[in-house]
Amino acid sequence: MQPNWDNVLYIKGKSTLWVVMGRSPHGIIVAPIDNLTRKMRLSHALDATFLKDIFLFGKDEDDVPLRKVYGHFYKHWKNDLPVDAHTNDDTLRAFFADQVSMLDASRIYTSHMRKIIKWYLLLTTHGFTFDSPSDEGASPNEHDAQSSDP
Repeated sequence: MQPNWDNVLYIKGKSTLWVVMGRSPHGIIVAPIDNLTRKMRLSHALDATFLKDIFLFGKDEDDVPLRKVYGHFYKHWKNDLPVDAHTNDDTLRAFFADQVSMLDASRIYTSHMRKIIKWYLLLTTHGFTFDSPSDEGASPNEHDAQSSDP
């Protein structure tokens, strides 16, 4: 199964993103995005969230889907973001406040900003593109393809 925006999830406490590979009678089968051959059954005890369901605090009344933030990153920087998950706190906050103007950066934890950046770099490394809203996080071979905190 090829990863796409609809089947990528974050499992709390795990260091990578996961892809839903299938279903079993006792839950769903997932694999780390960077090793799709290493599958495991997702326990009901684990706290998991699909990336498509993550929304961030917006400056207006509306929350902003994570997908829209990634579309903005991709439009301006592709894989060459000027920050990474190890950027110092002040620089990271300034980047979000200045460059991602749709977000209310003052209401987003710095640790969540780091996850957003880390996940974006992981997704683009594994072939995700965020060219247009209709793309919805398509993977390399799939172009037709929420406030939960990261």
